[in-house]
Amino acid sequence: MNQKIDRFALPELISAPYPAYVSLQSALFHHGMIEQIPSIIYAVTPARPRRLRTPMGTISYHRMPPELFKGFEFLAGSDAKIAIPEKALFDLVYLAPGRSRVFSKLPELTIPRRFQWKRLKDYTDLVKSPGRRAFIAERIGMLRT
Repeated sequence: MNQKIDRFALPELISAPYPAYVSLQSALFHHGMIEQIPSIIYAVTPARPRRLRTPMGTISYHRMPPELFKGFEFLAGSDAKIAIPEKALFDLVYLAPGRSRVFSKLPELTIPRRFQWKRLKDYTDLVKSPGRRAFIAERIGMLRT
């Protein structure tokens, strides 16, 4: 029996028993918000961050606190979870001040007409750290201008 596995289902399959969903540049590209194709599958998880090479590609896991582990949907016809456009952008801004600085520079974005800015504010309100919450709000404000 030869089953084909969706590349975007890999992050959660590998991170089990911890959940994970595809986000960041991978989800932004999937939603048509960036043009550059990521060579890595970016995922968020409440587990520890890590990078893992597999025969189907490299997965880069980034830690998201449990209260922010939301804002994803299942891809049609797949078990793969992927961030909605607003959450993918929020995740990128949330992780920007991280130690690795991988997400400190935002890619050039194309914001779709159906994009719901209020969702970004709703996610920002869930951030426990006042400093991080202020950083995110400021960065989102810069994106809207």
